Amino acid sequence: MEFDKDYWEGRYARNDIPWDTGSHHNELPDLIRRFDLHGKDCYVPGCGYGYDAAFLAKSGVNTWASDISLTALEKARAVAESYSGPVSLIYGDMINPGDQYTGFFDCIFEYTTICSVKPEAQAEFMDGMWSLLKKDGLYITILFPLDDLVPPPPFPLDNIAFMNMIKDRFSLLYFKRNPASLKPRAGRESLHVYRKII
Repeated sequence: MEFDKDYWEGRYARNDIPWDTGSHHNELPDLIRRFDLHGKDCYVPGCGYGYDAAFLAKSGVNTWASDISLTALEKARAVAESYSGPVSLIYGDMINPGDQYTGFFDCIFEYTTICSVKPEAQAEFMDGMWSLLKKDGLYITILFPLDDLVPPPPFPLDNIAFMNMIKDRFSLLYFKRNPASLKPRAGRESLHVYRKII
């Protein structure tokens, strides 16, 4: 699966990143507690400036994060230092971070990452996420947007379509229709937690 490195690097280099919230997601503290992520190996694909990854690491989660933009990763390194959270940063394709990571992670957390992937490639993205998880590993996603934004990316992805796309490889454990989103995104996000099956 190929991602347009020049496109994403250009967006970050121009600071043309309206999706950036400047902080980790409000749901992370509860997710860490609810699913006992302390000490687990967690991967954050398409981490951007790395706020979620830094918070996970600060909270005692062993954290790896990747992006195809060097500008984003440079900022993610600084964010991790400001959080005092040790994050292992990976530059490259987020679904193929290296053979050593196949079946390696206890959990994957991504916020809007799959919505940055073109609809025709989303199933391939999820195949990649499945292959990176251990047996019974957790896939945690916060979808945004659930409705249209102009122009994409991100690409809207509704809950039922997403559930149907991954139902053969993941079992739904937890769903929250209205997570603790920042005000501009309230009612336009949903939280899903799945367990890897087969």
